[in-house]
Amino acid sequence: MKVLFLDFDGVLNSHAYFASRQYRKGADKCEFVRGSEHFMLDPVCVHRLNWIVTTTGADVVVSSSWRHGYSLGDLAVILSRRGFTGRLVGKTDDFVASATERGHEIAAWLERHKTLVERFVVLDDNSDMDGVRDCFVQTSAAVGLTREDAMRAIQILGA
Repeated sequence: MKVLFLDFDGVLNSHAYFASRQYRKGADKCEFVRGSEHFMLDPVCVHRLNWIVTTTGADVVVSSSWRHGYSLGDLAVILSRRGFTGRLVGKTDDFVASATERGHEIAAWLERHKTLVERFVVLDDNSDMDGVRDCFVQTSAAVGLTREDAMRAIQILGA
């Protein structure tokens, strides 16, 4: 199985998207109303995500902080309302220690599923990816998932 570890903020949305949609509230805060979360996702970035999963056959594991407080089903609905056509298969676990990096959470998920995972890629705007850096595509929170980022993810997944 090919797996794409997905962050939302800075990958499926961006500062530019929020500014264009007038979601800015204060200096850097966005209004977040339960039930309308899909409006927080840029459909262009979701389209690029679809391109990756369609081209590679990858399944998605949510590593985003959005995994807190939402079930996998909730996240699937949020994504599908914005046009996502892929398949969510899991979420990374949270470690108790606040100093734990997301890369370690992803590495732990991979260790638990090592017999199933053939290839993987991580899409995230943060750089805390020790242990998975070789398969990491760092996006920019300023613009989100670009075409070039998507092409690199496809290359890492071996399509």
